[in-house]
Amino acid sequence: MLQGHGIEVRVLDKGHEEGGRVCTHGTEDGLSFDHGAQYLTIRDRWFRRMLAPLIEGGTLVRWTGRLAVAGPDGVRPLSDGEERWIATPTMSALPRALAEGLTVDTSVRVTGMRREGSRWSLEHEHGLYDGFDRVVLAIPAGQAAELMREHPGLAGLRSAAEAVVMEPCWTLMLYMPGVFPTGYDAAFVEGSPLSWAMRQSSKAGRPSYEAWVLHATATWTRAHWDDHHLDVTEAMLEAWHERGGPSPRAVSQTMAHRWRQAGVDPHARPRSLGDDEAGVALAGDWLGGGRVEGAFLSGRKAAAGVLRSLR
Repeated sequence: MLQGHGIEVRVLDKGHEEGGRVCTHGTEDGLSFDHGAQYLTIRDRWFRRMLAPLIEGGTLVRWTGRLAVAGPDGVRPLSDGEERWIATPTMSALPRALAEGLTVDTSVRVTGMRREGSRWSLEHEHGLYDGFDRVVLAIPAGQAAELMREHPGLAGLRSAAEAVVMEPCWTLMLYMPGVFPTGYDAAFVEGSPLSWAMRQSSKAGRPSYEAWVLHATATWTRAHWDDHHLDVTEAMLEAWHERGGPSPRAVSQTMAHRWRQAGVDPHARPRSLGDDEAGVALAGDWLGGGRVEGAFLSGRKAAAGVLRSLR
């Protein structure tokens, strides 16, 4: 969003690849799971305009799996008219495509910020990046607040970030031989420790083996955050079994993952926060309702603010 305006942009990402929670986890024995964002919506015209080339090129496709609601009274089909999109062949393909043409340094964890005159330097575990006119912190709210802690001039932005409560999520990835007839490919789960279940093979480009991703609710995750992963696995498998899933004994491989900052208030309107004088802006899904689309719209607003301040 800034690169085409004659501005040099450098992206620092603590992950080993771009994308954050828009990602895919691969195992040593060849299994893969979209264990973060399961899909995305495209409601905003600017978001659709940016993604149009990826849709035309086949990187983004409509997900057409059978959707359901799994509750205490059974499973019922769900047809809500919402368009849901996935990246192919994995969710990681989306951020990888969006990063083309950008300078992205991965596996860089920024640990501090220094103000030197009108410019910023960013400290990381192995050294220092210096000479930045503007800094956009497109990271979870708590991490943004921590980076601004030593700068009194950023107290307003820090307070806004500290006021945001991000929700955690235990995620379970599982594989079983054969095919289990759940009657759905993905389900919103109600009245359960689980909130979501999705069959990987229902997504275009994925292998046909029976692999699923389960997400726990934020409330249950918070209560069981420090539990051993085997106890979490057992509880989540049993909860799924109670909502139409297979017997836990039918599952042959599992892997549990904790997302510390997985979601936020879904009703938040997309926005950004910034201090033009200090040259710092905040963006992210936590300023946009927790969705991929919200993260984009927040980032777009932050980019517009940076352009305005530089003019």
